Amino acid sequence: MSEPTERDRAAGELTARDRAAGEPSAEGLAARLADPAAFVLIVELAPPRGTTADPKGCSSLACARELASDARIGALSVTDSAGGHPTIAPEALAEEFVGAGPAVIVHVACRDRSRSALQSLGWELLNRGLRNALAVSGDYPAEGYAGLPRPVFDLDSVALLAMYREQGGAAVEGGFTLGAAVNPYKRHERELVPQYLKTEAKLRAGADFLISQAGYDARKADELVRYLRLRGSTVPVVANAYILSRTVARLFHAGAVPGCIVSDELLALVERRAGAPDKGRRSRSRSPGASATAASTCRATGGRPRSGRSSRRRPASGPTTGGPSPGRSASPSRALSTTSR
Repeated sequence: MSEPTERDRAAGELTARDRAAGEPSAEGLAARLADPAAFVLIVELAPPRGTTADPKGCSSLACARELASDARIGALSVTDSAGGHPTIAPEALAEEFVGAGPAVIVHVACRDRSRSALQSLGWELLNRGLRNALAVSGDYPAEGYAGLPRPVFDLDSVALLAMYREQGGAAVEGGFTLGAAVNPYKRHERELVPQYLKTEAKLRAGADFLISQAGYDARKADELVRYLRLRGSTVPVVANAYILSRTVARLFHAGAVPGCIVSDELLALVERRAGAPDKGRRSRSRSPGASATAASTCRATGGRPRSGRSSRRRPASGPTTGGPSPGRSASPSRALSTTSR
C-alpha cells in the first residue's frame, strides 16, 4: 500500500474535524452559503441504476467517497431519478456521507409521490440526519418497468417547500435548509417573467438558497443576480457549471434537454475543440477545481446528461428541478455547482 500523500492527510484531518464538529447539520450548509468571503463548490452526484454492489454502483460510490474526502468540496448534491430515469433513492446514497466532511443535499422530486408520500419522506430525511433538501417538481418519466410510468405531481416545488418548512419547524432536533431551482436562460420575456415570479413564490414558501439551471450566457446569469437585488433579496445563488462534451453539446443544441441551450457559436467551438488530438480534454480541465471535479463526476455516472428529459415533458415556463429567506445576507456570485447533468 502506497504512503498517503499530503493532500490525503489534509483531507483526512478535515473529515475527522468535521465529524467531531457534527458538520452535517443544516446550519453547516447555510453558514457556508451565507459567508460572503467563501466560495462554495457543490458537486452533483447521480445515484446508480442498480445496487451499490454492482460494478457501476461501486464506481459511483468510489467517486463519491473520493469527492467527500476532497477539502475543496463544500457539499455533495444527490439527484432524485434525474431525467425521469429510475435510480437508487438519493437518501440511500446520501446517508453514507453524513458526517464525512461536505454538507449533503438530497433532491426531492414531486414526480413519483403523493403529498402523503412526500410528507413521510420529509420525516424520514429528518430522522436520517439529512437536513439539506433541494425541492423540485421533477422531470416527466422517461422510462419504467413494462411501460412508461404515470406521473403524480400531487404537489409542485412551491408547495413542497412550504410543507417541508412547516415540517422542519416542528422538528425538535432542527429543521431543513431548503433549496430551489431557477432558470435565467429563457430566451423570451414571456418565458422568463413567469420563471422569476415562480422563484419569488419559492422564496416566500421557505427556500433558503437557489441553484440555477446549467447555462452558457454570462449576461443572463448576471441578470438573475441583478433581478434579485432589485427585488431586495440577498438570497445565496449557486451558479451551475456543466462541462460540455461534444455529445451533450449536440443534445443541448438540438433542444433535447428543455431549458439547456447551446448556441450555434458555442456548438461550433465545442466541435472544433473535440476534434483536437486530446478530444478537448485540456480545454475542459483548465480549471483545476470545478472542471476536474465535474469531469470525474460525469465519468462515474456514465456521462449521461442528468437532465436527459423525455420529449413527453409537459409544457412549462421554468425548470422542474429546483432559498435562506430573502432577508438573509450572502454573496450571490460566490458559489458554484458542478454537475453531471
